[in-house]
Amino acid sequence: MTVCLVFLFLILHTATIVALQSYKLQRNSQIIKQRRSSPLFESWNNAQDFSKSSSSTEQHNRPARNKQHRSTEQGKKQRWKQKYRSRTPQESFCDDLRHQLKQRVQYAEELLLNTLQHNKTLVTAKSFHIVLMGYAREADATSAVRAETLLQQMTAQDHINPTVFAYNTVMQAWSNHRANQKTNKMSSSVSLRPYYAIFRLFEDMQKRHQIKPTTFSYNLLMESNLRLASQWYSTMVGQNVSPDRKTYHTLFRAYSQNATKGAAEEADALLEELMQFKQEAPSDCGSKDSPCDHFNFQPNTFWINCVISAWSKTTLLERGKKADAWFQRMQLKRGCHPNTSTYSQLMNVHASLYLEQRKPSHKKRVLDLLRDLEYRHSTCKDSEKNYLQPDVITYTTAMKVMTVTQALELFQKMKDGPRKMQPNIITYNTLIKILCGSSQEQHTLPEQKHPMFVAMDLYYELLKDPQKHPDAVTHTELIFGWAQTRRADAGYRAEEMLQELEINTPPSSLESIDL
Repeated sequence: MTVCLVFLFLILHTATIVALQSYKLQRNSQIIKQRRSSPLFESWNNAQDFSKSSSSTEQHNRPARNKQHRSTEQGKKQRWKQKYRSRTPQESFCDDLRHQLKQRVQYAEELLLNTLQHNKTLVTAKSFHIVLMGYAREADATSAVRAETLLQQMTAQDHINPTVFAYNTVMQAWSNHRANQKTNKMSSSVSLRPYYAIFRLFEDMQKRHQIKPTTFSYNLLMESNLRLASQWYSTMVGQNVSPDRKTYHTLFRAYSQNATKGAAEEADALLEELMQFKQEAPSDCGSKDSPCDHFNFQPNTFWINCVISAWSKTTLLERGKKADAWFQRMQLKRGCHPNTSTYSQLMNVHASLYLEQRKPSHKKRVLDLLRDLEYRHSTCKDSEKNYLQPDVITYTTAMKVMTVTQALELFQKMKDGPRKMQPNIITYNTLIKILCGSSQEQHTLPEQKHPMFVAMDLYYELLKDPQKHPDAVTHTELIFGWAQTRRADAGYRAEEMLQELEINTPPSSLESIDL
């Protein structure tokens, strides 16, 4: 009986649980139907469909995106593999030359010559170019000679035609050697060797191989010998070779260092022509349809400084007006402002006019320019102070128009001033010249010292300085100064200076006399 009651209880309990579960299912189905009929459920369903479609689109476009953006290391390796698989044997040989070039140029040349003997099909003009550029960067005479020898071997090959790039590279090797000579202050007679080598290559390129020189070829010729830069520029224009900005830069630098007759007029006319072209440039200048290369040469401060420097080396009386005119135009021109070199060159023009004519107006102009430069330096921005800072050349030029007392005060100001300037040999020579020229005049010097003894003190000060040494100009001015005095020991002292000149001064220093 008990067992039957327990069994009946289990059956009723199970039926109750099943009934409750069925009731919950029916209730949940009704709630779901009500929610699906609401507008909130429809918007949520649309959002779910959009997210599924976007995720599927992203998965579909992912391979294309990986092809476009290959910035990973694996992508780089694959690209390098594909690149080197498609390279020819000649290009691979050029890569080997570049690898040897990183170690030493001679290793690259040895590899090139060995390959030329055993498998010359691998050697192309580009192979020679790589080694020649390596020698051009060495900037010494030995490398320039080896580069020229390698060029001769290139021209002797039947399967390789010499190129203008190869000739220009060897010419650049000689030009770099000349620049290295100038940096090391070699004598002027040795510096002419690069020009003769460049000229020989220039002629061989045209006459032997009928290769037309480029603008770069003419620029190298002009840089190697500035005295002939104007002639090469005329030849360049006559051969319909377009000059570039480097051409005009070299040409104006040549004009500034050339003291021959007509150089200042040519520089002035050329700069005026360039400025006129710039004003008349069309509106579409610089586009692909109208490149207007000649109009792109905007005159700058350096070019105008070179023109003023060219006027300072002439003897024409109108050089002061010409230099002042360019100075005024520079101040009004946008993007072209005077700097320290501009003031120094303009002061030099008026100082030379004062020494010739002794007009107070030129002396006043020099001192006004010095005061204007010092004022601009004190009031300009910190970023412009280096461009408007009086230097040794500025003060040395101002000394030329000063009296003995003023020159000595300025000389002391240079050494004891806030910038602690170190006067150079030209500064000493200028001051010694002023002292020697005033040996017969009345003056007031410290301790009533004779000007010649002050000049001798400067001479002994030069002897004690290891970085500076009296040159031919120093001894010549002292000899002239003692000759102007009426002292009993003047002849003895002048003869002593003459002996020092013959013993200690090299003859080559006479070429650099420029006061």
